[in-house]
Amino acid sequence: MGALLNWNISFVFVFMCTFYCGVFSSNSYHYKQQHTCKNVQKEFQELNIGDKSLVPDLPVHVAHLAVCHKGLHHPGQRLCCNNGTVDKYHTAANKYLMDSLHSGTAFLKKFLMDKLKDYEMVFLYRCIIDVLSTILTVVFLYRCIIDVLSTILTVVFLYRCIIDVLSTILTVVFLYCSIIDVLSTILTVVFLYRCIIDVLSTILTVVFLYRCIIDVLSTILSIAILHI
Repeated sequence: MGALLNWNISFVFVFMCTFYCGVFSSNSYHYKQQHTCKNVQKEFQELNIGDKSLVPDLPVHVAHLAVCHKGLHHPGQRLCCNNGTVDKYHTAANKYLMDSLHSGTAFLKKFLMDKLKDYEMVFLYRCIIDVLSTILTVVFLYRCIIDVLSTILTVVFLYRCIIDVLSTILTVVFLYCSIIDVLSTILTVVFLYRCIIDVLSTILTVVFLYRCIIDVLSTILSIAILHI
Protein backbone atom coordinates (compact mmCIF):
# COMPACT_ATOMS: atom_id res chain seq x y z
CA MET A 1 0.00 0.00 0.00
CA GLY A 2 2.85 2.39 0.88
CA ALA A 3 4.72 1.54 -2.33
CA LEU A 4 1.54 2.08 -4.38
CA LEU A 5 0.94 5.42 -2.67
CA ASN A 6 4.55 6.54 -3.30
CA TRP A 7 4.27 5.47 -6.95
CA ASN A 8 0.99 7.40 -7.34
CA ILE A 9 2.54 10.49 -5.71
CA SER A 10 5.56 10.25 -8.01
CA PHE A 11 3.32 9.77 -11.04
CA VAL A 12 1.09 12.75 -10.20
CA PHE A 13 4.12 14.80 -9.29
CA VAL A 14 5.86 14.04 -12.56
CA PHE A 15 2.63 14.62 -14.51
CA MET A 16 2.04 18.03 -12.96
CA CYS A 17 5.65 19.06 -13.28
CA THR A 18 5.76 17.87 -16.89
CA PHE A 19 2.57 19.82 -17.57
CA TYR A 20 3.84 22.94 -15.93
CA CYS A 21 7.27 22.55 -17.46
CA GLY A 22 5.64 22.24 -20.86
CA VAL A 23 3.67 25.38 -20.17
CA PHE A 24 6.72 27.07 -18.80
CA SER A 25 8.82 25.94 -21.76
CA SER A 26 6.19 27.18 -24.17
CA ASN A 27 5.94 30.42 -22.33
CA SER A 28 9.71 30.71 -22.21
CA TYR A 29 10.03 30.15 -25.92
CA HIS A 30 7.02 32.34 -26.65
CA TYR A 31 8.44 35.14 -24.60
CA LYS A 32 11.98 34.44 -25.40
CA GLN A 33 12.44 37.87 -26.83
CA GLN A 34 10.91 39.58 -23.77
CA HIS A 35 12.78 37.25 -21.31
CA THR A 36 9.88 37.18 -18.82
CA CYS A 37 8.03 34.62 -16.63
CA LYS A 38 4.89 36.66 -15.99
CA ASN A 39 2.52 34.09 -17.49
CA VAL A 40 4.08 31.37 -15.33
CA GLN A 41 3.80 33.57 -12.24
CA LYS A 42 0.15 34.25 -13.06
CA GLU A 43 -0.67 30.54 -13.53
CA PHE A 44 1.39 29.67 -10.42
CA GLN A 45 -0.69 32.04 -8.31
CA GLU A 46 -4.10 31.31 -9.91
CA LEU A 47 -3.68 27.56 -9.39
CA ASN A 48 -2.84 28.21 -5.71
CA ILE A 49 0.48 26.45 -6.02
CA GLY A 50 2.28 29.19 -4.13
CA ASP A 51 3.19 32.81 -4.15
CA LYS A 52 4.30 34.15 -7.53
CA SER A 53 7.47 35.46 -5.95
CA LEU A 54 8.72 31.84 -5.90
CA VAL A 55 8.78 31.89 -9.71
CA PRO A 56 11.77 33.72 -11.21
CA ASP A 57 10.99 36.88 -13.16
CA LEU A 58 13.23 35.67 -15.99
CA PRO A 59 13.95 32.13 -17.19
CA VAL A 60 16.93 30.68 -15.40
CA HIS A 61 19.06 27.58 -15.54
CA VAL A 62 19.40 25.64 -12.25
CA ALA A 63 21.42 22.45 -12.20
CA HIS A 64 20.33 19.30 -10.40
CA LEU A 65 16.57 20.08 -10.56
CA ALA A 66 14.67 16.82 -10.18
CA VAL A 67 11.44 17.91 -11.86
CA CYS A 68 11.49 20.84 -14.25
CA HIS A 69 14.46 19.52 -16.16
CA LYS A 70 17.61 17.60 -15.71
CA GLY A 71 20.19 20.33 -15.42
CA LEU A 72 23.09 18.03 -16.08
CA HIS A 73 21.47 16.68 -19.27
CA HIS A 74 20.43 20.11 -20.58
CA PRO A 75 23.03 22.56 -19.37
CA GLY A 76 21.84 25.37 -21.63
CA GLN A 77 18.11 25.13 -20.97
CA ARG A 78 16.53 28.07 -19.15
CA LEU A 79 13.08 27.80 -17.57
CA CYS A 80 10.90 29.67 -15.10
CA CYS A 81 11.74 27.14 -12.41
CA ASN A 82 14.02 26.96 -9.40
CA ASN A 83 14.39 24.97 -6.17
CA GLY A 84 11.60 26.88 -4.39
CA THR A 85 9.26 26.37 -7.34
CA VAL A 86 10.05 22.64 -7.37
CA ASP A 87 9.27 22.38 -3.64
CA LYS A 88 5.89 24.02 -4.21
CA TYR A 89 5.21 21.71 -7.16
CA HIS A 90 5.99 18.77 -4.94
CA THR A 91 3.68 20.08 -2.18
CA ALA A 92 0.92 20.80 -4.72
CA ALA A 93 1.30 17.29 -6.20
CA ASN A 94 1.01 15.71 -2.76
CA LYS A 95 -2.05 17.84 -1.96
CA TYR A 96 -3.63 16.97 -5.32
CA LEU A 97 -3.04 13.28 -4.73
CA MET A 98 -4.37 13.39 -1.14
CA ASP A 99 -7.44 15.34 -2.24
CA SER A 100 -7.99 12.80 -5.02
CA LEU A 101 -7.63 9.96 -2.53
CA HIS A 102 -10.02 11.64 -0.09
CA SER A 103 -12.61 12.36 -2.76
CA GLY A 104 -12.16 8.90 -4.26
CA THR A 105 -12.49 7.14 -0.91
CA ALA A 106 -15.25 9.39 0.50
CA PHE A 107 -17.92 6.98 -0.69
CA LEU A 108 -16.03 4.01 0.79
CA LYS A 109 -15.58 5.91 4.05
CA LYS A 110 -19.29 6.78 4.15
CA PHE A 111 -20.18 3.19 3.28
CA LEU A 112 -17.95 1.84 6.06
CA MET A 113 -19.27 4.40 8.57
CA ASP A 114 -22.87 3.51 7.66
CA LYS A 115 -22.08 -0.17 8.01
CA LEU A 116 -20.37 0.55 11.34
CA LYS A 117 -23.47 2.41 12.53
CA ASP A 118 -25.67 -0.46 11.32
CA TYR A 119 -23.42 -2.94 13.11
CA GLU A 120 -23.51 -0.84 16.28
CA MET A 121 -27.31 -0.65 16.10
CA VAL A 122 -27.60 -4.41 15.50
CA PHE A 123 -25.10 -5.09 18.29
CA LEU A 124 -26.94 -2.74 20.67
CA TYR A 125 -30.27 -4.31 19.68
CA ARG A 126 -28.83 -7.77 20.24
CA CYS A 127 -27.44 -6.71 23.64
CA ILE A 128 -30.85 -5.33 24.64
CA ILE A 129 -32.56 -8.54 23.47
CA ASP A 130 -30.04 -10.65 25.42
CA VAL A 131 -30.49 -8.52 28.55
CA LEU A 132 -34.28 -8.73 28.29
CA SER A 133 -34.05 -12.47 27.68
CA THR A 134 -31.83 -12.85 30.74
CA ILE A 135 -34.23 -10.77 32.83
CA LEU A 136 -37.18 -12.85 31.64
CA THR A 137 -35.28 -16.05 32.40
CA VAL A 138 -34.43 -14.80 35.89
CA VAL A 139 -38.05 -13.73 36.44
CA PHE A 140 -39.25 -17.12 35.20
CA LEU A 141 -36.82 -18.94 37.51
CA TYR A 142 -37.84 -16.66 40.37
CA ARG A 143 -41.47 -17.45 39.62
CA CYS A 144 -40.71 -21.18 39.56
CA ILE A 145 -38.90 -20.89 42.90
CA ILE A 146 -41.84 -18.94 44.35
CA ASP A 147 -44.27 -21.59 43.07
CA VAL A 148 -42.16 -24.38 44.55
CA LEU A 149 -41.90 -22.58 47.88
CA SER A 150 -45.63 -21.85 47.79
CA THR A 151 -46.33 -25.53 47.17
CA ILE A 152 -44.00 -26.51 50.00
CA LEU A 153 -45.67 -24.02 52.33
CA THR A 154 -49.10 -25.29 51.28
CA VAL A 155 -48.03 -28.87 51.99
CA VAL A 156 -46.58 -27.80 55.33
CA PHE A 157 -49.77 -25.90 56.13
CA LEU A 158 -51.89 -28.92 55.20
CA TYR A 159 -49.62 -31.15 57.25
CA ARG A 160 -50.01 -28.77 60.16
CA CYS A 161 -53.78 -28.76 59.70
CA ILE A 162 -53.79 -32.56 59.61
CA ILE A 163 -51.67 -32.64 62.75
CA ASP A 164 -54.05 -30.22 64.45
CA VAL A 165 -57.08 -32.26 63.38
CA LEU A 166 -55.47 -35.48 64.60
CA SER A 167 -54.53 -33.77 67.83
CA THR A 168 -58.10 -32.59 68.27
CA ILE A 169 -59.41 -36.07 67.51
CA LEU A 170 -56.99 -37.60 70.00
CA THR A 171 -58.02 -35.02 72.57
CA VAL A 172 -61.68 -35.87 71.99
CA VAL A 173 -60.93 -39.58 72.18
CA PHE A 174 -58.96 -39.00 75.36
CA LEU A 175 -61.85 -37.03 76.84
CA TYR A 176 -64.28 -39.73 75.72
CA CYS A 177 -62.10 -42.38 77.34
CA SER A 178 -61.90 -40.28 80.46
CA ILE A 179 -65.68 -39.89 80.48
CA ILE A 180 -66.07 -43.63 79.92
CA ASP A 181 -63.70 -44.30 82.81
CA VAL A 182 -65.61 -41.90 85.04
CA LEU A 183 -68.92 -43.42 84.06
CA SER A 184 -67.49 -46.89 84.59
CA THR A 185 -66.29 -45.86 88.01
CA ILE A 186 -69.69 -44.35 88.81
CA LEU A 187 -71.44 -47.45 87.61
CA THR A 188 -69.12 -49.57 89.71
CA VAL A 189 -69.85 -47.46 92.76
CA VAL A 190 -73.58 -47.61 92.02
CA PHE A 191 -73.33 -51.36 91.61
CA LEU A 192 -71.48 -51.68 94.91
CA TYR A 193 -74.00 -49.41 96.54
CA ARG A 194 -76.77 -51.56 95.14
CA CYS A 195 -75.06 -54.66 96.42
CA ILE A 196 -74.69 -53.09 99.85
CA ILE A 197 -78.35 -52.06 99.78
CA ASP A 198 -79.30 -55.57 98.82
CA VAL A 199 -77.17 -57.03 101.60
CA LEU A 200 -78.59 -54.60 104.11
CA SER A 201 -82.07 -55.33 102.87
CA THR A 202 -81.44 -59.04 103.24
CA ILE A 203 -80.05 -58.50 106.74
CA LEU A 204 -83.02 -56.37 107.69
CA THR A 205 -85.33 -58.98 106.26
CA VAL A 206 -83.57 -61.67 108.28
CA VAL A 207 -83.71 -59.51 111.39
CA PHE A 208 -87.36 -58.82 110.78
CA LEU A 209 -88.06 -62.53 110.36
CA TYR A 210 -86.03 -63.25 113.44
CA ARG A 211 -88.04 -60.68 115.30
CA CYS A 212 -91.24 -62.22 114.04
CA ILE A 213 -90.11 -65.66 115.10
CA ILE A 214 -89.17 -64.32 118.53
CA ASP A 215 -92.57 -62.70 118.81
CA VAL A 216 -94.31 -65.90 117.74
CA LEU A 217 -92.29 -67.97 120.17
CA SER A 218 -92.94 -65.49 122.94
CA THR A 219 -96.64 -65.64 122.23
CA ILE A 220 -96.60 -69.41 122.19
CA LEU A 221 -94.72 -69.48 125.51
CA SER A 222 -97.17 -67.11 127.04
CA ILE A 223 -100.12 -69.17 125.96
CA ALA A 224 -98.39 -72.34 127.22
CA ILE A 225 -97.80 -70.77 130.58
CA LEU A 226 -101.41 -69.72 130.86
CA HIS A 227 -102.67 -73.23 130.23
CA ILE A 228 -100.37 -74.73 132.81
